[in-house]
Amino acid sequence: MNYPGTNKINRQNITEIIDKMSHDMRTPLTSVGGFAEMLLEDDSITGESREYLQIILDESAKMAEILTKFMSDIDHYCDNTE
Repeated sequence: MNYPGTNKINRQNITEIIDKMSHDMRTPLTSVGGFAEMLLEDDSITGESREYLQIILDESAKMAEILTKFMSDIDHYCDNTE
């Protein structure tokens, strides 16, 4: 992956890198959660498989929350250091 401004680091470059990283992480994370949710709607999937799908869905939601908090913390930090 190529991130903008990796040859010269400043506050704006860091923000751009973090934004791109966030997008690059959210896209597959959203897909994983969406596929797990879709499969959970299939009543033919039962037992342990269903439990694993629920774990995937729950953990992908936790990861999304962590990423959101991280982005908020970075935004707060950048706002306070300007």
